[in-house]
Amino acid sequence: MIGLLFLVLQDATLTPLGEATGHLGPVTAFRKAGGKLVSAGRDGTVKVWDLAGRKATADWIAHDGEIYDIATDGSLLVTAGEDKTMRVWELSSRKETRKLEGHSVTVRAVAIDGGKLVSAGADGVVIVWNLPGFDQAAKFDVKSTPRQVATDGRQAWVACNDGIHVLDFGSKTETAKLDAKNVAPQCVAVSDGRIAAGYLDGHVRTWQGDRMISEWKAADLAIYSIAYDGGTVVTGGQDYMVKVWGGKTLRSKFEKAHGGLIAAVAWDGGRVISGSYDGTIGLWELSKAEPTAMLEAHGGDVSSMVMASDGRLITGGYDRTLRVWSVSARKQSLRIDAHKGRVNAVLAAGSKLISAGDDGVIAMWDGSGKRAAEFQGHTGEAKGLALTGSGQLVTGGNDGVIRLWTPGQKKPSSELKGSGEIDVLAVTPDGRRIVSVGSDRALRVWDVGKKKEAGRIEGAGLVYALVVTDDFAIACGSVGTVTHFDLNKMERGVVLGSHEGTVASGSLSKDGKLLATADRAKRIVKLWNVEARRELKIESPPRADFVALTPDGRTLVCADRGWIRFYAVKW
Repeated sequence: MIGLLFLVLQDATLTPLGEATGHLGPVTAFRKAGGKLVSAGRDGTVKVWDLAGRKATADWIAHDGEIYDIATDGSLLVTAGEDKTMRVWELSSRKETRKLEGHSVTVRAVAIDGGKLVSAGADGVVIVWNLPGFDQAAKFDVKSTPRQVATDGRQAWVACNDGIHVLDFGSKTETAKLDAKNVAPQCVAVSDGRIAAGYLDGHVRTWQGDRMISEWKAADLAIYSIAYDGGTVVTGGQDYMVKVWGGKTLRSKFEKAHGGLIAAVAWDGGRVISGSYDGTIGLWELSKAEPTAMLEAHGGDVSSMVMASDGRLITGGYDRTLRVWSVSARKQSLRIDAHKGRVNAVLAAGSKLISAGDDGVIAMWDGSGKRAAEFQGHTGEAKGLALTGSGQLVTGGNDGVIRLWTPGQKKPSSELKGSGEIDVLAVTPDGRRIVSVGSDRALRVWDVGKKKEAGRIEGAGLVYALVVTDDFAIACGSVGTVTHFDLNKMERGVVLGSHEGTVASGSLSKDGKLLATADRAKRIVKLWNVEARRELKIESPPRADFVALTPDGRTLVCADRGWIRFYAVKW
């Protein structure tokens, strides 16, 4: 399954794309029609907007007086006015093709779907019209003042002062009235037979059939506009705020989006459009959480993963294989049957690959997947892999020894002995220092040139993930904490935050500003602003056993139960 995944960061969600002005007075309604937006206002005018160019491409006077609502099927436009009429327009030519006069009072609301036009008058009369002939198919009297109407072509939901009236076109009867504690609904939207409505008390309530399935407090003041796609709800109202909801969870909000009541909102697949009584239309970009790329990676769980500096992704698995992936093409480019057991660590060394296995073997592979060399010296599991600035291979394992290997030699050129097993190790980008943490819970810094320990920080804990820059290290471990260590002062720094369980994986962008982590218990992915020393909140965070960031920090790769998923990161 191939797609594109975006992380929704609540620290950077709604970004104004532009604002369109033009109506002399409040914007009362708008609808999307293909790549265009059609709006109407109290000034009696209709405007057609080019969303990409943020400008009106057409406008005309449609009614003598206020336009209360509009509806479109993409080719024709219906406007409902204070003058008791509805006008039908051909959108391409802006030519009026018909004038409908079925109502004896102001037409307050209209909707089109499934070959049906539904109109609702201020006196409570609702008329269903067949398209394209506009003959009347049904007529209802809900005996209450309508606020808004929604339809799926088979039924209509009419939001009135006394509740939401459900009208069935086939039987021509009112089949239900949805009453929410005698609170008046102000707006209603439908998606696949489920409806969402905004109320005078600031609540959103969703319904399926005649049963309320959820409700939540969305605003302190009345909600006058709502959009709904069956999952996402967008609200606007008397508090001048645009809010985006995932169920009852507030995903994003933009305060003071307008200088007046928000009378219309639309959800456009990651973009919110809003219309206000201040005469403006706002376009807001929402960092999306939509599908991207998902690849079946291993015949079992992924056990190790690293991002190469050239953008290749290297993974090792419980299936004993080593695999190489193209991040840009989202596909596997190489598979190697590498070890007799789980692959514990992987590394890219130029065109070659290096892997460390449960079997104690450290192997080097050429670009075609053939074994080019083997490094044997560790007794027990080999866990850590890294490269120094001079190209020496650094390895660590359960035997408590860090070994440095010179290219072309089968025996280690140096050995650095710590205290206890080596759990994790890394080399600073300048290649001059090795940082390791082992079973003695001390973070040790080793001088590569002098081949000896240069310092240590006690009490690092049991660490499973370690990332370093030339100046600092971040260690993640069994108690779930993400801790910053100063490598120059050799001091333990601040705790950035924590997971609920053991953190088993971490990855740092090349500039050292963005950190990704994943915990072993709930497999929740978190992102951290390292400079600000804080967590970046993610709406619907992905789950993963291992994480890797591309060097520029713009793509996050997550390994989850044998699957590889790619995410674009905006923050």
